[in-house]
Amino acid sequence: MRRYRLAILILTAISPAHAQTSTGEIDFTVVDPSHAVIPNAQITITGAETGNIVRTLLTNDRGIATAPLLKPDTYNIVVSAPGFNKLVREAVVLRVGDVLSLDLALETGATTESVTVVGQTPLLEERSGAIAQVMETRQILQLPLNGGNYLQLANLTPGAIPSRTSRDNSFSAYGNTGLQNAFLLDGARNENYLRGLDNRARDMLRPPLDALSEFNVQTSNYSAEFGASAGAVVNAITKSGTNQLHGSAYDFLRNNKLDAADYFAQAGNKPLLVQNQYGASLGGPVKRNRAWVFGAYEGTHIRNEQTILSTVPTADMRAGNFGSTPIFNPFTTQGTGAAAVRTQFTDNTIPANLINPIGKAIIDRYPLPNARGVNNYIYDSPQRQSNHNAVLRGDLQLSSRDSMFARFGITRFTIAANPGLPAPAQTPVDRTINSDGIGYGYTRTFGPSLVNEFRFSWTRLTLSQDATLPKDEIIGGTLDPAVKTSIPTFSVTGLATIGAQPGCCGNDPLIKSSGVWDLSDNISKTLGRHLLKLGADFQIIRPTTFSALGGRGSFGFNGVFTQNPQHRSGSGSGLADLLLGVANTANTGTVADAVERGKYAGEYFQDDWSVTKNLTVNLGVRYELYFPYVEVHDKMANFILEPNDPFFGQLVIAGGRRKPRSLLTLDKNNWAPRAGFAYRVPHVKNMVVRGSFGVFFAQDQGTGVTNRMTNNPPFFGFGGIAIISDQLAPSTGFVLSSGASVPRPAPISPQSFVLNPAATTTLVSWDQRATTPYVQEWNLTVEKQLPWDMVMSTSYVGNTGIHLWGLSEGNQPLTNGSGSPTTRRPLARFTVASIKRLGPWNRSNYEGLSSRLEKRFSTGL
Repeated sequence: MRRYRLAILILTAISPAHAQTSTGEIDFTVVDPSHAVIPNAQITITGAETGNIVRTLLTNDRGIATAPLLKPDTYNIVVSAPGFNKLVREAVVLRVGDVLSLDLALETGATTESVTVVGQTPLLEERSGAIAQVMETRQILQLPLNGGNYLQLANLTPGAIPSRTSRDNSFSAYGNTGLQNAFLLDGARNENYLRGLDNRARDMLRPPLDALSEFNVQTSNYSAEFGASAGAVVNAITKSGTNQLHGSAYDFLRNNKLDAADYFAQAGNKPLLVQNQYGASLGGPVKRNRAWVFGAYEGTHIRNEQTILSTVPTADMRAGNFGSTPIFNPFTTQGTGAAAVRTQFTDNTIPANLINPIGKAIIDRYPLPNARGVNNYIYDSPQRQSNHNAVLRGDLQLSSRDSMFARFGITRFTIAANPGLPAPAQTPVDRTINSDGIGYGYTRTFGPSLVNEFRFSWTRLTLSQDATLPKDEIIGGTLDPAVKTSIPTFSVTGLATIGAQPGCCGNDPLIKSSGVWDLSDNISKTLGRHLLKLGADFQIIRPTTFSALGGRGSFGFNGVFTQNPQHRSGSGSGLADLLLGVANTANTGTVADAVERGKYAGEYFQDDWSVTKNLTVNLGVRYELYFPYVEVHDKMANFILEPNDPFFGQLVIAGGRRKPRSLLTLDKNNWAPRAGFAYRVPHVKNMVVRGSFGVFFAQDQGTGVTNRMTNNPPFFGFGGIAIISDQLAPSTGFVLSSGASVPRPAPISPQSFVLNPAATTTLVSWDQRATTPYVQEWNLTVEKQLPWDMVMSTSYVGNTGIHLWGLSEGNQPLTNGSGSPTTRRPLARFTVASIKRLGPWNRSNYEGLSSRLEKRFSTGL
């Protein structure tokens, strides 16, 4: 039975969403028993669980009234008119984004008499051509979610596909990338703008599951109210308190006693796993019918082990005995080039007097083998995670016309991870991701047909990581002064790496933060058959980065110095090179920091026009400005590749008079028209045909963490020393000794910096036009309500991405012409530099068909 119950929950989890806001809307048509419209009928909307009067309306001369910008909730509705019985419709559920169409028929009689009916949410969408789904409280709490991440449910939405690269449940919608998704919390922005943040989704705060009322996933053709996104829009709504005191508490346990053994684990050994997820929530009135509060907390603690296979040196190899592998003495090298010769060590064993003490000390950090074969070391690497997540929300009904809410949330995530070898061979790392956010909303009803909604939010996410071992240079002058932990990296061909694990997800010192200020305002006006909306959204974005990638230095030992120079294949050993203390490469990185600032502004107008009782037309337009990022200290540069630019082939640094401070041009041509319709097919019972077309601009170009202009020299990645020898005499390499050090580059002033075309470096070139990428989307949907409260819909969805940013080699040799590839490069003087060129020259196309079958259950299902 468990399997069937799960299937039912999944079907009911993907209920359709309707309009495209953080609120909802109810449209009323009031008629008499002969189906003639009743003008000036009074409609009172009251919160079913809070008792407060939310909105009072009067029908117009067509018997129509509209209540826009309502908070998702359960409402009781009272309709009265002279000469008719009062109609009470209870328990009308309004979800985020819903547009409910209620036809209310009054019976002739006295207004002192009333008729009560229980409301039900309509199954068909009759007001919008958009495609979206709502996940309600029941599905959020009852469907299995590992780790309590509600975004896993987004993958149940038709058209949503889990991202292949994300470790944090990001997804793409109808072919658009996950980077183009937008995340809202209570109608306000909930996004981070950090690049390369563990490939995680862009959402900032993730409330505990018990704090979520519902969330809406809009996957295609949402209205002009939403921008800064060409992918899906995920809009989560937190719970509010009610007039009744409600609470919950829970604890989930998972451990290795209940799991099967890992295939790679040693026989009879199960890697440790202890996972506890617990939490509680409480909500209730501060003052009945006026003020309410709700809070929730969730904690997750995980201790586990990951089985990792590695290759480490044997005891004989540590002593210098390499058995049958030919090992040659690099200190006996004579001759150069093809004439070079060396003497082979007797029995392929390095004498004790030639073993380098620093090299030996590095090798002694390796553990001894504990298994046979190539991967001769099995390590159950311990990992620890903890996550603390809390939300507090208060709601206040100031008057029948004014309401407000305020919300505060925090997330504290830490992970202590060990690499594939125990310390001190490799360095454990501590990483924290902290999120903070506040949200505020104020709704003012100026009259039966005019409502204003204001939203403000501030969110900040900070990631920091560092190694946990104390600082030990081993080789003098290698570590940057800003680096306070661990040792350099020693890479030995054929063996596991010793020391720090470099890279964005290794254990280099790293601090990133993203702060976003968001202000938005929406005005809704009912005018005859038109529901008019207009509004604006403004953001200030503040990403910062401190990075010491490679700041500890790194050394490479690939066996080239102990090979036979006449026949290199099958001879030599990287470990033998390390025992002799001769590195073929030695590098020092640079510590870089960037403080960027960006802005976004969007304005829109939307008209939802009820042309007839059966036809609604949605018309809208949005205008957006994506201001290019600037670095507050002008620590960014752009390598110019436009041939007609007077600075072609040069590195232009921000802050001068030659270019805008951002080094890019502001694209002002971002007009996004949108149109849709919903048509109730006459003479066919309970069938609706919907469709829409729109243009959607994308805020993030998806250029990657390493391809920013702040990564150009002289600010990042320049000045490190790389020794690449002729791989013959040890004197051309780097010899490990107590007096040796890798020279660190002197600080370079941007004003005095001169780019060396012969330098081995990476240059980044952005197209200066900075054209905003956009997607044209369209869909056609047919929905049919079936017997037994079932509905089926089929959608054809298509889109075309235009001016999508891409990456290419900026100094590719020309195919026409003669000479070597180097001489055929457009910039022939840059012989070894890598030039990354980024620009809006890519396109994409998507077409698909999706279907949904929903059964609405009762009696608790």
